[in-house]
Formats: sequence, structure tokens, C-alpha cells
Amino acid sequence: MIQSYKLTKTWQYFLIVPPVCLLLLCWLPVFFGDVLSGIPGAAWVLLVIISGIAGLLIYGTRISKIITSPEGIESVILGIQVKAKWDKVIRIDTIGGYITLICEESIYRNKLANYFPRFLVSNKAIQLSPFIDDFATSNLLKDVVKYVPNANIPEFAAQQRHWTKTNQKAGVIGLYYFGWFTAWWLFGVFFQDAVEEHLASLRVSNAGPILTFVGVSLVIGLFVSTMSLVQRYNTAIVNSDGKEIVHKARAYYLSPLVTILISCVVAIGIWTFEKTYSDADFEIFLMFLIGILSLWISGRIERFLFRDTTQ
Repeated sequence: MIQSYKLTKTWQYFLIVPPVCLLLLCWLPVFFGDVLSGIPGAAWVLLVIISGIAGLLIYGTRISKIITSPEGIESVILGIQVKAKWDKVIRIDTIGGYITLICEESIYRNKLANYFPRFLVSNKAIQLSPFIDDFATSNLLKDVVKYVPNANIPEFAAQQRHWTKTNQKAGVIGLYYFGWFTAWWLFGVFFQDAVEEHLASLRVSNAGPILTFVGVSLVIGLFVSTMSLVQRYNTAIVNSDGKEIVHKARAYYLSPLVTILISCVVAIGIWTFEKTYSDADFEIFLMFLIGILSLWISGRIERFLFRDTTQ
């Protein structure tokens, strides 16, 4: 019997929401900012290219699926199609914290793709995690067990101590970061000037540089945290117990708030003593330093605040 499995809702949101927001961010100023006549031709070309890429990503996400049949398994992710026969499946394993089927021969039928395996996760691996919401009840994994009875599924399942809750999944945290980025972008475009004018009327000087310092630090912090989320988070929690997973997830959630707090304090300190010391290069260095260290500091703060309350 042929079975088809779509991406989980978490992965669909993670892959669809950012390009949708990107389209809105690109086109809202065009249609509501009274700048239609002032946009040069090169900018229109760039808008069309960005919109095309975003549209392809949305479409690719919608058609992504895994199909199982008695003959084998077929995966379509963002329009990239791969196939493997069941007798070529060796085992199931985790690569970078993601559940993956390992095959004994290349899953790519295109010869050109096989010449560049270093640019792929692996040319002998099929990613299953985006299609699995709950390890214990996944029908996809049940199909793998049925068609590959000698695979290590039972032993592999026993090694998974805990399945993360929705709010602890990398995709959800990634959307949270994108929400922060979008909110700050909207603030910078539509509200920052008004806030600066209001603060100036209250005789608060240097509001503009302080807000810019905080904003740049936040963007750098979000980028660093996102890279850590993609490359390290799943690997770190795959063998962690429930309390440890809660600690790690909470640290990622606290990171943007910690970045804003630290950068705000540092920026106020810098411009308080601006008359005696001011160095643009040093300020840039501090913004990068805060952004890079914010996740590490967030982890330490989380451990201090919740050391006795994690259940």
C-alpha cells in the first residue's frame, strides 16, 4: 500500500512563515510608502528575484512529502526528489540531531549531484525528522519497521529518552527569532523616528545612537543564536533528560531579551561618557561581542533564575 506523509506543522510554519513575511516586508513599503514612482529599475528586478525565491520556497514546502510503498521510499523536500529501495536501507540514525535513514548507495539519480556530496548532508541519507511529529506514534516509522524488519528501529527508539514538546522544537524557536527580527525591522522602519522625536522632546539625548546600537546588537545576536539552533541544538538535546531540555530551550528563548538588556545598558554607558571618550570602531566591536555572547550569557542567567524550579 502506498502511503504519503506531509511535513509536520512545525516544519511547515518554519519554512512558510519567513518567506511570507519577507514578501510583506518587501512589498508593503512599495504599495503603502508612496514610493512607486521613485523605485529604480534595478530595485524592481531585485524585488522580483526575491519574490520569486520566496514563492518557490513556499511552493516547495507545500509539495514536500515522503511516500512509502512496498518497493521503496521516496522523499520530496523543497522540490528535490530522491528514492531508495528498501533492500538498500542499512539503518536509522541521527545526523546533527535529526532522524535519518542511511542507505548503502546514493539516493540521487542525477549524476551531477553525486559529484558534489560535500555540499549535501549526505548522498546516502534520507531526512525523516521533518515528517515526524511524535517518535512513539509515527506511522512513517511504522512503515520503515514493516518494510525493513532488520533495521535498528526498536533499539534506536529505546535510546531516545525524551521527545521534545512543541515549544522546545528547533523550528518553533526559529520562528520566535524571526518574530523578533520582524518586529524590530517594523519598529526601525515605521516607529523609530517617532520614538526618537518623543525622547528628544523629553530632553533625552542620543536616543538615536542608543536605539541603533541595541538594534544592531539584537540582529547579530539573533543570527548567532539561529546558527547555534540549526547546528547544535538538536544534537545537544537528543540524549538529554527532560530537565536539561527545558533548560536549553529556555536559554534560547531568553537570548533576545538578554541581548536587548545588555546592549541597552552598554549603550547608555557609552553615550553617558561620550564627551570624554567616543570610538566608532570600539562601539562596533561591542555590538558584535554582545551579539556573539548573548546566548552563552542567557544560558548562565537561565540556570541562575530557574535552578530550583525546573520540573
